[in-house]
Amino acid sequence: MLLFTLKKWFFDMWDSILKLLLLNALSITVLVLPFSLPGWMAGAGLPPAFGLGVFAVGILVMLFLFAGVVHTTWLSAEYQPWGGSEFFRGAKSKLGISILFVLSNAVVFLLLRNAVPFYLGMENMPGYAAVAVLFWVGVFWVMTAQYFFPIHCRMGDGFLKTWKKSLLVALDNPGFSLFLFILLTAAVIVSELTAYMFPGIFGVVLLLQGAGQLRLKKYDYLEENPDAKASRIPWRAVLQDDRRKVGKRTLKGMFFPWKE
Repeated sequence: MLLFTLKKWFFDMWDSILKLLLLNALSITVLVLPFSLPGWMAGAGLPPAFGLGVFAVGILVMLFLFAGVVHTTWLSAEYQPWGGSEFFRGAKSKLGISILFVLSNAVVFLLLRNAVPFYLGMENMPGYAAVAVLFWVGVFWVMTAQYFFPIHCRMGDGFLKTWKKSLLVALDNPGFSLFLFILLTAAVIVSELTAYMFPGIFGVVLLLQGAGQLRLKKYDYLEENPDAKASRIPWRAVLQDDRRKVGKRTLKGMFFPWKE
């Protein structure tokens, strides 16, 4: 299950490599401009309102791109082709939930960012203990957030209901959630080393979508087999269709598919 999750992620990225690079480049550009242009405009003597307007529009465009990435990575994880029209259609439908997701994570991040220095500044054991607790709260929050979009894209639930289901899935799958968290951390580090071009935002979200899609099949199996034990899922049989769709790949076939 774990190795196949990694394999599927890699080949899902490979199958969408040009789209991945394009969307990552667009995301970087849109993210940089709102933070750089206002300063340039202020230096040029333009009113601050112009800079604020550029910043607000840039953030909104970034959220729109993120919503499109959420939708199209789910399609890629489901082995479905997509193009520009599907991207924009998905961005419109996922924009609201994406904004709420980003805002909720931003609030948690800001709370932790302010709380950790405060407790460290106490310079005593209770303060250090509080920092340790906050660290694991942050880790568990991320482990829960990993399932948010896979669950939403599959079930179409609202914001709060999706968070509730994400929490239940994270609690029910601690080992896999930790594995996915480690993989996510590695993907973010590699993204930083490649200036967020690879795997970048598209690859990171694709990782979560693909891994979530595979893990949620556990509950399909348990629903179809009510007497089965949740701790003994026959993953090879459950993921048989996914293994067939991913197929056996070779380096020759990856770079020269017409020669296979």
